[in-house]
Amino acid sequence: MWFIGDVHCRFLKYLSLVTEWVTPAGGVMDCSLQVGDMGVGLPARGKPPLLDESPIHEDQPLLAPREKRLTQAPILSAAHKFIRGNHDNPALCREHPCYLGDYGYLRKQEMCFVGGGYSVDFSERKAGFDWWSDEELPPEQLAEIVESFGDWKSRIVVSHECPTVAKEHAVCNFSKISHSSRTETALQRMFEIHRPEIWVFGHHHYRVDVRIRGTRFVGLNEMIRGPIEECVFEIPGLKW
Repeated sequence: MWFIGDVHCRFLKYLSLVTEWVTPAGGVMDCSLQVGDMGVGLPARGKPPLLDESPIHEDQPLLAPREKRLTQAPILSAAHKFIRGNHDNPALCREHPCYLGDYGYLRKQEMCFVGGGYSVDFSERKAGFDWWSDEELPPEQLAEIVESFGDWKSRIVVSHECPTVAKEHAVCNFSKISHSSRTETALQRMFEIHRPEIWVFGHHHYRVDVRIRGTRFVGLNEMIRGPIEECVFEIPGLKW
């Protein structure tokens, strides 16, 4: 399975990646999970740098309907899924057939996933337009995840944000240093309860691969700026 960093509405680039990219091993990306900030529901106008203005091919069957092409992720096969970050409309994500869910544990894959995140620039955004008040999971759900995590004993964790112990290695937006979101705090509590083998995350837009107390933390770059090799990571043999 391949893990993909923040897409930020670069839907055509994401579509090309999961359907056409030849992996370093010479294969194709036939199984993937995008780690949030896909850009689902962001407005067609408002923050142009986030939008993919590449030509639209009307005969491309994998694209969402024309009227939604800038506000909805492509509809792909069940082999390509995503979780949500802080730059995704939670309600629209839940309607998308490729959405994995807000959080959960997949026994077959021994993988826990936690969506949502905090926008440090929320005061510069408009509620319901390019920011959503429920961008983070509610405290009671995060508490449920923390309580269950010790029983799950996940080998792999995938989240949009990351635990505090990993943030210092990944943060490149210094405004994020001074604030610990409730999501980050819950993820840190999870790490203190159980240390998984691998933890994959996005949000900080910086590629990092570091081992902390036995856990390999892999932070992925964002698709706007990062070279593709920094935006993806593979766990060989892992399938849905």
